Amino acid sequence: MRRFREADKEGKGILGREMSDRILRMVYGTMKYLPYIDTILVKTQFLVYNNQFLNQLGLVKVMMFDLMKCHFDFHRYPGIDYSSSKKSALEADRAETVQDLETALRHFAVKLAAAFARVRIERRASGSTTQEMLQNILPVEVREKEQLAVEMSKTLRINFLKTSKSQITEELRAAGYKVKLQGRNTPESSLPSIASNEDCICVDELFNDFLVIPTEFFSDIKSSSVVTEGKLIFQDKASAYGIRHLTSLIAETDHIIDARAGCGTHVSYLASLMKNKGKVFAFESRPSRIQSLKMRIANQNIKNVEIVEEDFATSDASDEKFAEVNTIIIEPPNSGTLIVDKLGYLLQEEEFPNDQHTAKDITSLKRKQTNMMNHAFNFPNVQTILYITRTSNNEENETVVNECIEKHKGDWELNCVMPDIIVNREFDWEIEDCLKIKPTSTGNGVFVACFTRIIPSESESEDLAEDVQEISLADGTITETVKPDKKIKRKKKKLSTTSKMPKKLSLKKLGPVHQQQGSNHSLSIAAPALMAPKLPPKLAVSVERLSVPRKGAMIVDESYRDYTVAKKIRAKYLIRHDSKDVQESDEVPETDDEWNQETLKKLPDADINIFGVSLKKFYEPKFHAIREMKIQEIEPQPVASRWRYPVPNPKPWK
Repeated sequence: MRRFREADKEGKGILGREMSDRILRMVYGTMKYLPYIDTILVKTQFLVYNNQFLNQLGLVKVMMFDLMKCHFDFHRYPGIDYSSSKKSALEADRAETVQDLETALRHFAVKLAAAFARVRIERRASGSTTQEMLQNILPVEVREKEQLAVEMSKTLRINFLKTSKSQITEELRAAGYKVKLQGRNTPESSLPSIASNEDCICVDELFNDFLVIPTEFFSDIKSSSVVTEGKLIFQDKASAYGIRHLTSLIAETDHIIDARAGCGTHVSYLASLMKNKGKVFAFESRPSRIQSLKMRIANQNIKNVEIVEEDFATSDASDEKFAEVNTIIIEPPNSGTLIVDKLGYLLQEEEFPNDQHTAKDITSLKRKQTNMMNHAFNFPNVQTILYITRTSNNEENETVVNECIEKHKGDWELNCVMPDIIVNREFDWEIEDCLKIKPTSTGNGVFVACFTRIIPSESESEDLAEDVQEISLADGTITETVKPDKKIKRKKKKLSTTSKMPKKLSLKKLGPVHQQQGSNHSLSIAAPALMAPKLPPKLAVSVERLSVPRKGAMIVDESYRDYTVAKKIRAKYLIRHDSKDVQESDEVPETDDEWNQETLKKLPDADINIFGVSLKKFYEPKFHAIREMKIQEIEPQPVASRWRYPVPNPKPWK
């Protein structure tokens, strides 16, 4: 295919495009009948007797499909032309391999034909012609999709980097086509659709840079010079929804990452919308896709794209060249069940969307999707992440989105994708902010989700900075002094391209440890919004790590529950009432001995809470052991010591 495309540049565009389409149709048919080809190979044991072709399985299956079209009858088989005026040594060796394979298949013709007949009988594939019998082998739902794909109108995108709408219209009219610059009205559906009875080329209702081509004209236009020169680009309209949504969130000079560029569908559209400004990093690790991507970039006059030949999931998010990246587009591998026009998708992406996946395959795909999404959140200055799939499977769509939102709750939120398009929800687990379009006669389906970073207002950041006066590290503890009488108001700010990213919040956001009033006393951690007017002068809290989430949460080490920390909380400790009013306690133990006795009496009945989660059941064995102790006989322990058990724990901790 690439050799034929190189011939396009030498003035042999029609022949090159025709051969390229023939190759893609052969690949498409092979992938469509692949389960039955594998069955025939296993039943006849062809590869057992001809194991020299085990390294050319792709070639074997393609030739098997070519023979299936004539029911393995070599009298009707047109044969292969091995003659060539100019043939290199490598091409001569490949031609010899094909000739040996054809000879081996001829010797197995009877067995192959019998196995194919048994497949037709099992599938009840009857028909008046060999082509009809071959089609009837496929399941009914696959044939219905095939019929819908045949009737589906095709779309071509105008490449504004090489031409304009008026120029391309004149060229098409000069070639004898009817062109209408207005869209077609379709009040029957909420989504723009195309009337199949019209025989003219028109502009799409939703995207003004897409031309809708009737199916009867598509093959001719696809082989014309306007396509081979890169002025019109074959692109499925479903792949444009996510990129068009980004136009309201990005600027022309932004830096963007396409995490899996493929053959450059998203990259090409981005370059056209950004007018070759800014920068687009196209990640691609597959050598075949890299070569096609380079050819399309050169053919379509794209100049703001840098190809990164590595896997996005293993890339370095802290690399300096990605420091200005604020948007990431992720279209990971997926099951592709929303793609009906598979031949058209193969022409666009050079990839066959096989929708026959097992539960194990779905799990593997979901793992890859989650890994790519989690890595995208590691880029420090990214404000927008676009997640695109071509499947209707909720495990690959809504489940992945919900897991990402739950994991990054408070830092990221969902942005409604193209709210002007009304999509009816059929199931409760579908997300309103995500765009989910099903396949229709106008095109394939798509699922799009957009994540945007939550940026706090500047006033909130200033309040947080003024609220804490000092932080010091000493002996593994953190001591903080907080200004009194300061209330912090949190509010969410909408994403703006001009907003500056806030600096990383430090441990200064941590609130004090306080004790609640009531029969069931508990130790908890107060967020900054719940800080009391009067606080202890110094408060020592041992923490496990220094990285703190944005919402002011804190990871507390197990030593927080030690007697050492309990002794530190004394003199004037805080009591928070249900009404959230904070006041000083009237009864405060004065001496260390009194404090030790009071603490040990209360802690066996205490309920320890971390971020509102009760750990009482978890620590019940420990409290039970303390209840068995005679508290009045226990002498005060040294400050650095821990609680000790006088008897073995009868129930081990889990």
